Amino acid sequence: MKKISFLTLCLIFVGSFFLSTLVYGDDSAAEFNIASKPFNQVTQGIDSYGFDYLNHRFIGEFCSLSRGANYYCDFNDPMLNGATKVIWNDAYLSNKDRNGDGKLDRHYGYESYLSSEACMLLRYSTVFELDGEMIHYESGSKHVAAKKSDVAKYGGWFSKDGTYLGPQVIDEFILLDTWDLEWRERIR
Repeated sequence: MKKISFLTLCLIFVGSFFLSTLVYGDDSAAEFNIASKPFNQVTQGIDSYGFDYLNHRFIGEFCSLSRGANYYCDFNDPMLNGATKVIWNDAYLSNKDRNGDGKLDRHYGYESYLSSEACMLLRYSTVFELDGEMIHYESGSKHVAAKKSDVAKYGGWFSKDGTYLGPQVIDEFILLDTWDLEWRERIR
């Protein structure tokens, strides 16, 4: 069970890492140079990592989220390198460059992500062996941009009336929801 809890924490961290690389452009998808693309838009299709910018999604191995940087991943570890799906909306990361800077737009029309309604959902699943059992594990998280009226304090976000909204992840985002499922099968 400790290994499963560790995996959940890793997924939240990686979801937050993915969020931060797209938010701040650390050699990430958001820095994808589209200046040479017609109409300042990315082309259809999935890149070699599993990103499909036109359709706002990633489908691939967990370790490919880092776009080859391998900050935290072992491609040979089935526990850490399961099937991953990430979807986001246009406010989170657009598939266009409307301001002409040669990069995909983030929170277009807003000064920051605050009140932009940006959202990212991450879903992860894997199967691995642990103590003679096959562990089937799924996890997911939803990250949404806070509103300008929300207040960040004590590591969380609170509405203006003081209602706790969720943990603060990467400055302007709330970790709105997480879930885990686990089931085991004896190896015969």
